[in-house]
Amino acid sequence: MLVLAALLALGAKRPEAAQPSPSPSGPRERVLRGEVVENGCFVIGGRRGAAHRHCALTCALAGESLGILDDESKLLFVVVQDLTSGPQQNPLLPWISYKVEVRGVTLERGGVNAVFVRQVRPLNQPGSKKR
Repeated sequence: MLVLAALLALGAKRPEAAQPSPSPSGPRERVLRGEVVENGCFVIGGRRGAAHRHCALTCALAGESLGILDDESKLLFVVVQDLTSGPQQNPLLPWISYKVEVRGVTLERGGVNAVFVRQVRPLNQPGSKKR
């Protein structure tokens, strides 16, 4: 108690009660532009780009999820899919390590940003020098 009183006397702020997490953002139509990444390697080690393409493709084909690293917000949006009608290929799979424009519905839950992809347009083609 004396330590707390001393800290308060020195201008430290009293510890606040834990704040509730921000409310999740509702779904909204959005356009994202950025690089397609394999989420596991990107989150764990920041691995991305052409040098990591083969590894990312191998992981994605084994079941790891993909996302888009948005150029504007610098946020990672993980791809979510409605699999109630059965398995389907991730719409970003052909574009791993490339820049794309994604049109879709984004939402945030529990601090995770997600996108339901409606359309993908490449911004640089495989073999181009700009990445």
